[in-house]
Amino acid sequence: MRNFRRFIFQQDGGKPHMADETLLFLRQHFKARVISNRFPTVFNSDWSWPLYSPDLSPLDYFFWGYVKDLCYANRSSTIEKLKNEIMRIFNTLETRILELVIRNFLTRLHHAIENSGRHIENVIY
Repeated sequence: MRNFRRFIFQQDGGKPHMADETLLFLRQHFKARVISNRFPTVFNSDWSWPLYSPDLSPLDYFFWGYVKDLCYANRSSTIEKLKNEIMRIFNTLETRILELVIRNFLTRLHHAIENSGRHIENVIY
């Protein structure tokens, strides 16, 4: 398993993500390096739970749609095939794509600062 000591994990507010079992996993692997609305944090106010903004979440503005498009292109006929397809997509995700997403994320951060945190139109990307 990966060494999580360098990472800070940001949790969203989805109910499955707030399950006691999930929070226990986060405590075991990330200790206090978790930003979550159900997790006590040791960080200062700069690390408090951010306002919801799909503009600033690569998972929301890119990743889930990307995986969904690739996954459903093959029209898996069973749950097992769907799970295998999702795993295949995760295992073959190219570093180049992730680098582009990170560059786009930095651009989005600059636009969010310039817009004082207001919604960013997707057409600028």
